[in-house]
Amino acid sequence: MGAYAAFTLIELLVVIAIIAILASLLLPVLAKAKDKAKAIYCNNNLRQLILATTLYEDDQKALPLGWPPGISSALPSSTIWYLTLQPYVGRKFSTTAQTNRVFMCPACPNGGPYGWLTYAQNNYINTGEQPQIMTMRNIPHPVWTMMFGETDGWDACAYADTDPYGGNIC
Repeated sequence: MGAYAAFTLIELLVVIAIIAILASLLLPVLAKAKDKAKAIYCNNNLRQLILATTLYEDDQKALPLGWPPGISSALPSSTIWYLTLQPYVGRKFSTTAQTNRVFMCPACPNGGPYGWLTYAQNNYINTGEQPQIMTMRNIPHPVWTMMFGETDGWDACAYADTDPYGGNIC
């Protein structure tokens, strides 16, 4: 009988060790790439919200309401920014699973506390006891002004750290 060509146990262990070393070098790089992809996706969501706001302002001649004070039959809750911008981002609000995730940052687990909103609008834009109907022209320096930001998801408005309600920007 002829000799069989086979791997020895040492050769097999060396190959497994080399594969393990290569995997340990590759996995952190893949994790960084995944985090970078999430950041790009999040920035694209914010860009889509800014474009939707610009289109909304062009149609309505006003910026969306941050949080409508005194919600009643005269001013229903459907006037809040994330509901008024939905037609501009190709989404219709419902309680079922959403296919359009513009209002959710991919890095936020489960889409925030409510499952569909992780961004907030600047609380100084069309909010307060006597809201002024603002347009982009009413903002002194639009380039310096944050319109939307990623928040903890508990509120539809973004508050600065100096705000009496406390900061909620991530």
